[in-house]
Amino acid sequence: LVDELKNILHEGIAKEERKINQEHKVACIDNDIKGNEPYFINAGGLKGGANRRALMGLLPYAEAWSGKKLTPNNAYGLRVYRNTSNLHMHVDKSNTHVVSIILHVDHDNDEGSEPWPIVIESFDGNTAEVALESGDMLFYESSKCMHGRPRKFKGRFYSSLFIHYYPADWEGDDIVLDTHYRIPPTWNENTHVSNQVEHIKVIETAMTEPTCKDTWCAMNKGTLKFSGPVEVGTYTDASGTHELDMNWEIKTARRNAPSPVPLTDDINHLNVDERLMDIHMDTMSSRNRALSETHTL
Repeated sequence: LVDELKNILHEGIAKEERKINQEHKVACIDNDIKGNEPYFINAGGLKGGANRRALMGLLPYAEAWSGKKLTPNNAYGLRVYRNTSNLHMHVDKSNTHVVSIILHVDHDNDEGSEPWPIVIESFDGNTAEVALESGDMLFYESSKCMHGRPRKFKGRFYSSLFIHYYPADWEGDDIVLDTHYRIPPTWNENTHVSNQVEHIKVIETAMTEPTCKDTWCAMNKGTLKFSGPVEVGTYTDASGTHELDMNWEIKTARRNAPSPVPLTDDINHLNVDERLMDIHMDTMSSRNRALSETHTL
């Protein structure tokens, strides 16, 4: 799949598809050179296309990493960033972009090119920089963790595929509506400026800290740095390298199976409320169904 995506990318670059597929203005993306905005190379989002096969083919890996049954939402790209691009820190849509993957396709290694890490604010309060090579995948919760590429890209091209899922039991529309009503309409009218914290500039759903180098102050205070590759079947995070357990669903089903209710031959002689007996029998029946489903998986 990665080889196919690389071929699509390089054929698109050779055909100068940027002339016809230049991306519309995205508020969280900047570029110092006019006309050098990112462009798209179509990798096929319909059935049989590379994007669609990536969305469905990587679903088991996203489920294993998150430990949740997921619903595929979309895979879009290939977005091709060009020299002097930067992506402001932001979060994604909370109704659909819950568990996400960046599949890095390729970038140039021309003289003068530099690594262009994605920056993520993690749940433990640390700021991480992750440098990806072709074929590397980054798993992250993109609607919760602030992420972006605030440092200016130095190179000719940098391209990835972006893949998004949400939990099968996710009530995304309700969450969006709840968020909407929690934010007061005057949220952006506060003109108080404090000298104790860095100034933040809000651009739609993105943020920058324009007084700091690379427009994100945490990058100048020490970051955790990660780079691939890792061994097949494993993933690396701040706590170390871990096995990606593809049998997580079977183990979860066994762990969640109800405990057996003890029944003896003379239970009918006990002074037990009949309603309680019905609950016990229902529990036993549920356990048997759960065990049957476990063996079926």
